[in-house]
Amino acid sequence: MKKLHKLTALLLALALVALAGCQQKRAPDPSSVLGDLPAAPGNSQAPAAPEKSLMQQGQELVAEMAEMAGSSQYVHFYTDDQGMRDLLAAVQEGDFSSPQAVYAIRFPEEGINSLLELAGMDSLDSFPQELQRNIIARAVSSMPTQLNAMGGADALAAASICTASKSFVNGQVAENVIYLYTYRDAVPATVTFFPGEGGAVYASGMLILHDSFGAYSLEELVELLGRMGAEVETVAE
Repeated sequence: MKKLHKLTALLLALALVALAGCQQKRAPDPSSVLGDLPAAPGNSQAPAAPEKSLMQQGQELVAEMAEMAGSSQYVHFYTDDQGMRDLLAAVQEGDFSSPQAVYAIRFPEEGINSLLELAGMDSLDSFPQELQRNIIARAVSSMPTQLNAMGGADALAAASICTASKSFVNGQVAENVIYLYTYRDAVPATVTFFPGEGGAVYASGMLILHDSFGAYSLEELVELLGRMGAEVETVAE
């Protein structure tokens, strides 16, 4: 429990740093990473393919990241640091074929306001609408990076070279959400979904290499993220 309290405090500090940055410059729109998101498809005479769920879309990104980490040639291309190579070598041994459980993590407005208050900033209502969107996106997108930062510089750097992203269309996504994938014999992974216009969605994935994070129970995870204003629900288990 002491470890949980320590991790909560450090994660909170990192979240405040991320949000404080919003006072200095405007956070980039998530879609700017890969350019414009795809427009929603128009009418077509061809039958539409079944729409994949967010869980399926995210699992495809996890599989792509696992393939990156599992390729010695890919890893050696990006780094000659032995510490990073060792971390990713451990990932190679994992089984990412089927998640043990998947959780959805959301940050409601009240949670964002709590973080802003701790950072000495005004509530979301005091910001223009466009900046509110960017502040929320920054808080959500920074979470996976914060979790890896808790594992040290090697964990953060190693996870950063095995990220994956894609854009797709799903008209059911109304808010930013993180899917946390946990596995019986592999490291956890996150996929963050950002809805755009016309049903377009941008997804960004990252492996979680902080070695103790995957050991938390659902109750501990809810408590940990709840202290940061997040809401956690089970998608599949």
